[in-house]
Amino acid sequence: MLSSASAAPTAVTLPLFLPQAPPDKLSGLIHAATLLAQLLGQGRALDSRALRSAMETAFCGSEAEGAWVWRDAYEACEAAQVMFLRKFGAAMRSRAGSSAAMLEMLTPLAARIPSQTRRSEESEQLQQFSTPVPLGFVAAQAAALTSGDVLLEPSAGTGLLAIFAELAKAQLVLNEIADTRAGLLGRLFREVAVTRHNEEQIHDRLDPAIRPGVVLMNPPFSASPHVEGRFAEAAMRDIASALAHLAEGGRLVAVIDRIPAEDPGTFPPSPGIAADTAQLLDWVSSLVPRREPIAGATPLPAPAMFPLRAPTVARPKIPASQLALVKRPAPVPDVAELAYEFRASWPSASLTANLYEAYALQTIHFPGAQPHPTKLVQSAAMPAVAPPRPSYHPHLPPQLLTTAILSDAQLESIVYAGEAHSGHLAGSYTVDETYDIVTAAPADAVNAIRFRRGWFLGDGTGAGKGRQVAGIILDNWLKGRHRALWISKSDKLIEDAERDWTALGGYRSDIVPLSRFRQGAAIAIAEGILFTTYATLRTQAKGEKASRVQQIIDWLGRDFDGVIVFDEAHAMANAAGDKGERGEKKPSQQGQAGLPLQHALHDARVLYVSATGATTVQNLAYAARLGLWGTGDFPFATRADFVAAMEDGGVAAMEVLARDLKALGLYAARSLSFEGIEYQIVEHRLTPEQIRIYDAYADAFQIIHRNLNEALKAANITGSDGDTYNRNAKAAARSAFEASKQRFFKSSAHGDENA
Repeated sequence: MLSSASAAPTAVTLPLFLPQAPPDKLSGLIHAATLLAQLLGQGRALDSRALRSAMETAFCGSEAEGAWVWRDAYEACEAAQVMFLRKFGAAMRSRAGSSAAMLEMLTPLAARIPSQTRRSEESEQLQQFSTPVPLGFVAAQAAALTSGDVLLEPSAGTGLLAIFAELAKAQLVLNEIADTRAGLLGRLFREVAVTRHNEEQIHDRLDPAIRPGVVLMNPPFSASPHVEGRFAEAAMRDIASALAHLAEGGRLVAVIDRIPAEDPGTFPPSPGIAADTAQLLDWVSSLVPRREPIAGATPLPAPAMFPLRAPTVARPKIPASQLALVKRPAPVPDVAELAYEFRASWPSASLTANLYEAYALQTIHFPGAQPHPTKLVQSAAMPAVAPPRPSYHPHLPPQLLTTAILSDAQLESIVYAGEAHSGHLAGSYTVDETYDIVTAAPADAVNAIRFRRGWFLGDGTGAGKGRQVAGIILDNWLKGRHRALWISKSDKLIEDAERDWTALGGYRSDIVPLSRFRQGAAIAIAEGILFTTYATLRTQAKGEKASRVQQIIDWLGRDFDGVIVFDEAHAMANAAGDKGERGEKKPSQQGQAGLPLQHALHDARVLYVSATGATTVQNLAYAARLGLWGTGDFPFATRADFVAAMEDGGVAAMEVLARDLKALGLYAARSLSFEGIEYQIVEHRLTPEQIRIYDAYADAFQIIHRNLNEALKAANITGSDGDTYNRNAKAAARSAFEASKQRFFKSSAHGDENA
């Protein structure tokens, strides 16, 4: 009789036959690449069937099951070429005996690689077009690599350029921003620490102790990380950053699609477009000059940057002194804290009958700074007070001061803007979910916030408001606040913003228009200056698409403490409504467009910029961050009280307000002086022929004018009895006629007699 303990055991599956778990992505790609490299070593071509078989084996599943995608298969194929060249490259070079013969051996290899016909969103956005093996070999030949070189590849991809540097026994510095490719590089080049920086910022991000003697690169032609759409400056920015990091006397070789200079005459003349890589190699061999030895390249500290593979045998104990890292030289500072001195007394202006008085710095003085290139003046009431002594010191490149890129008056604005932004308005508040209603609250209330104080720049034309704005943004940028918002009246003014920003050393592409991103889409840039217009801010939510204001807030973040510039701020003049001949006017959408941003982003450094800042009360009703009401700094409890008091006081009250704001360090207003300006009236007497032409034009427009009413009747806009059926259409037609007439005669007056 059998006992229960002796019953037949239950059948079990041994671990060897359990279903295999799919590998992680990088391990799967390396496995697939190894299989494909074996096929290449056997002389077989890699077609889609071979790629599919290798990927299904490596990932334990098919594409249809979601185990892998074709973009991954192409990455594995490129990695396979790297493995093949690492295994056979040295022997091929030894057998070839010459560069031309080596190229002949590599060309059939490229012919056995399938075309990449399926793209991913990432590959399209980053323009991940890897360098074909023959072209990579020619580029490496142009670099004239040696075993003593330190080579930098800023956008290394899967290593199809780097492998030729490895074969030349050069030390490698590899950078790749894409996740999968960076991971593959780490597996393929295990002795290299791969960095993950944006190649446009490689000079700023890479270790300053590393100075490569050679840069080999195939940059994206017109794409940049986190920038939607075509970006024409991408390649030039990548090259400029890499070139800045290159050792003195080094060589940079780039595969690009354009002449890298505004003046092609500064480069040797191009022989044309090569018919094939063989001809290109011939040109490289005959036209590219030989490399001279360089002393500026810094050897890499191998223990730090390139950790060796762990040996299989026990290592002897090494003295600590031999393991010490190479001491890095201290980088030369290119940013310094702006120094200034306090004046014992400010220049006083005697009272005169003039409307304007000469402007001079009253409280501080910048040693070494240059005065404004043209004489500045200010309203006669303003010299009576001086701004307070500041404690804020901006951080700026010293050359902006020594080369007079920023004048002393412009530097003063940057100081006082920073001083104002260092404090907060009195009181605590809560803001509702719509960002429209702000309510006073106890400091310990839930969600209570404090608003950061703003600053107003009221300079007139010619004082350089744009450059001062750029200087304020640059100061914050250098303090780590790499996001800013620049709002202006017209999208055409982005060109002025780019001009002023680049004058201080920034990149034009740092300024990104909001129009580049669709409404409701995420703003896919990590840092930069977002440029938009007041009209764009009026765009309300549409279905599931958030409003433009919310889109900006989502990008900046509710805890944003960077700069918001309200340029041409008088565009928000009707933020509080107005009184007209026909009664009360409601606040305009554009006037109120900037208020939600100020309410939602309570810690932002707000900068108002307008040459007509203190002319009417409506031009200050939007300036909530100056603390003109509800804070105790001024005797106005609400915005309505402030507006009413200013309207009662008229222009005199506005002048007193401007003077008080200056005394608090919250306002500056300078204008160009017209002293010494001469003018004369020049009369041009029309010739008989010009009079005849003008009369003919006038007669033609009179005919149109006389028949305009008949045209409106024919279009059923007005009736035969004089009634108007469509007032808007009638007004639009008359407006279009008058506007066309004015444009025509204006162009005729400005052109020649044959215009």
